[in-house]
Amino acid sequence: MTSCGVIYNKREFKKITNNQSNNGLIKKNGYYFHERISFIYENSEGEYSANDSIKSKSITGIIFYKDGKAYARKGYSYRIKDNSLNIAQEEFEKEIEKYNLKKINKDKSCHFSTLGKYSIKNDTIIINFFRHSQGDRLLTELKGIIRKENEFHILQMKDFQRSGFWIFKTKPEIYKISEKYRFEEY
Repeated sequence: MTSCGVIYNKREFKKITNNQSNNGLIKKNGYYFHERISFIYENSEGEYSANDSIKSKSITGIIFYKDGKAYARKGYSYRIKDNSLNIAQEEFEKEIEKYNLKKINKDKSCHFSTLGKYSIKNDTIIINFFRHSQGDRLLTELKGIIRKENEFHILQMKDFQRSGFWIFKTKPEIYKISEKYRFEEY
């Protein structure tokens, strides 16, 4: 599942440790997802249009594994008028099946940029993963609070990609966000 492109911040990622003290707070027999509303700028024929837009939603899906690894993927979208959340979830679930992501096969080598890491301390969860952007993989950190066994709320994103001539900057950008993740069993 890797492609040609650059993987940024590998050194920082390798320094991250997985704190397994409260690993039982997160379910491992399914995935967590967050819905986001956005607009697709196209007309009813599917052509780009600066004047027309169609309301859509997309999901980010995260799978947690017992050994402190995580798989996170953004961008499964659907148009609201075309049904519901089920379309985006089906796309994510197809990827889970296609790449056998329900469990990590210890015998197969898995590139480290495919799987992220997570740690839990008390009710705080931190997820580190490489997000895809224009063919490259960029280290991202999500930090939040576990609300229940089947729900957590991400409050902060640390983005290791900076705008402009970001390669010359050394400090990652930290953003306050509000993303609620719900659990869906396989």
